[in-house]
Amino acid sequence: RRAQRDLPILEAQFSDLYALTSDYGASMLRPLIALLVVVLCFGAVYTCMGNTPEAITVYARFESALTFSASRVFPFGAFDGVSTAWIKDFTTHNGGHATFALRLLATLESLLAIALAFLFGLAVRRRFQIS
Repeated sequence: RRAQRDLPILEAQFSDLYALTSDYGASMLRPLIALLVVVLCFGAVYTCMGNTPEAITVYARFESALTFSASRVFPFGAFDGVSTAWIKDFTTHNGGHATFALRLLATLESLLAIALAFLFGLAVRRRFQIS
């Protein structure tokens, strides 16, 4: 289908993204690597968005932002409750518009994580032929 000339551009882009992130459902490792990249990239964005009082150095801010980013991907276990506390702290030290942008980005990160977890599950199903 990708070789057809009249393929819509959006469909071709999604197909390329599917190939890149999961090798068309054949790779279990690619979605996990993509998930790690998502956590790191969003952590960098959160670091640039604003300060939190306990994070004095850039390294401490990045560490705090990575913890928040990981809590958006894994909202259970050791990361349970990190998001709520981090957003409350962020709201205290930044404006309302920044908090709204943070919430939008955090939601986007969670949606990407769900999609990547689905691709990982698809690869597991395909590898073990679970039907």
